[in-house]
Formats: sequence, C-alpha cells, structure tokens
Amino acid sequence: AEARKPEKEPEASAELGKKLVGQYACGTCHNEDGADGGIGPTWAGLFGSTAQGIDADGNTITINKDEAYIRESIVAPGAKKAEGYEQGVMAPYDYLSDAEIESLVLYIKSLSDN
Repeated sequence: AEARKPEKEPEASAELGKKLVGQYACGTCHNEDGADGGIGPTWAGLFGSTAQGIDADGNTITINKDEAYIRESIVAPGAKKAEGYEQGVMAPYDYLSDAEIESLVLYIKSLSDN
C-alpha cells in the first residue's frame, strides 16, 4: 500500500481566515463588531491602529497593530498586550501553518478601514 500524501496546503485568504476563526473558536474571546468588554480585543478597526501596552518584560510601549503584530499575537500572545487585557490568557497558536496564520491576518485586516 502506498503512503497517503498530505493534502496541499491551501492558499492564504481572508475567506480561509474567517473559517479558521470558527474552527479555532477565536470568537469566544474576540469579536468582529467593535463591542467593548471582551476577554480579548475586538478585531474591528484593529489593523493599522496604535495603542499603549506592555511588553513581556512589563515595559510600557506603544503598539503598532500591523501585520507583524497580528502574527506575533497569534503565535506568541504574551509578547505584547494592549492596556486593559491580562497577560497569559490567550494560548499560543504556534502550531498553525504559515497559510493559516496569514489567512487570519488577512481576515483581521479585512475588518479595518485602515
């Protein structure tokens, strides 16, 4: 019997990102409509914005919420936290494929006018 070949990784897209949000239950902590009070920050208008926050060492920093920040927040969520959110709540999703991470970034970007 031949070994089963792995499926080809899908192309990164905002549409795939939206599916992954459901698959990984991201909406449990994050929302897409701008409402306050979530466990994690809303994704509405997030991309391209800035906020005060803290880094992993507890230093106060200005966070530029660009593609690099979104990627880092998915795979190493404790690296930077915006004010008002607790450190250590989100688990790292460092096991996602590059296409999955890029798809989530594209989807979050699609929720912003920035």
